[in-house]
Amino acid sequence: MKIDFIHKIKGFGHYPSEYRICICTENNMTYICFIDLDIGVSVTNASEHLATEIVGKLKLDPLYCRFFETYSYQNQETLDEIKYDWKKVGGDWVAVNPQWSFKTNDDIKKLFFT
Repeated sequence: MKIDFIHKIKGFGHYPSEYRICICTENNMTYICFIDLDIGVSVTNASEHLATEIVGKLKLDPLYCRFFETYSYQNQETLDEIKYDWKKVGGDWVAVNPQWSFKTNDDIKKLFFT
């Protein structure tokens, strides 16, 4: 399965923001990449909001998901993996406490960008 779409949110509750979302599934793991389109709140600042909404919208189990973000920095594209703690709130999964780590793995990049 591969899904690619534009996702719109109100960043910090009121800033119109847009992100490209790429999702693919491989070996029972769902890989989700948030791509910063430079419209509204940065992908990094919206990370928890995006993860929470995408997991809820697609009814995913976050324990079987890996999350990534990419954005331009000094004319280069970054790729960071984001790990969250997940808690249930009113029956819904909510992402909290994001932790980022830089990735250079070409296999991960190929999932989203080929």
